[in-house]
Amino acid sequence: MIRILFCNISYLLYYNTRLDRVAPKNGGAYVAKMHDAYEKHNFEECADGQYRGFVETKYRIGYEEGIATNTYNSLHIERIDPFAKGKTYLDDVLVVFCAKPENGQTVIVGWYKNATVFRRRPFYNGRFFNIQADRKDGFLLPEDQRT
Repeated sequence: MIRILFCNISYLLYYNTRLDRVAPKNGGAYVAKMHDAYEKHNFEECADGQYRGFVETKYRIGYEEGIATNTYNSLHIERIDPFAKGKTYLDDVLVVFCAKPENGQTVIVGWYKNATVFRRRPFYNGRFFNIQADRKDGFLLPEDQRT
């Protein structure tokens, strides 16, 4: 059985803070107000050779209050695999990142193969993430190939 998670994220060219020079687009209220998004790191290799990606799961009381109180929703990994109920993470998931460019329809921007998806957000190097994969298993599509 192939386990797949489709993630709607904000739109960027590289999803790497060393390369992107513009603010994320089309990512919801937080992105619109703050001109920032955790997914800006989704294809930025960490020191240990891992990608640590992020998809927003929303906050129970709104992001402005929720960030301070850590009241974000869990990622329901049991919707990916019913046997994950009660587990803290799920391995071997194909994660497909989708985003909407400024002019156009939602496109696939990249994916992680063999990813680990976490129910709660771990913290790494000053930021949250909820998806992790080896660098070799991450693929970011060039902008002209995003369909």
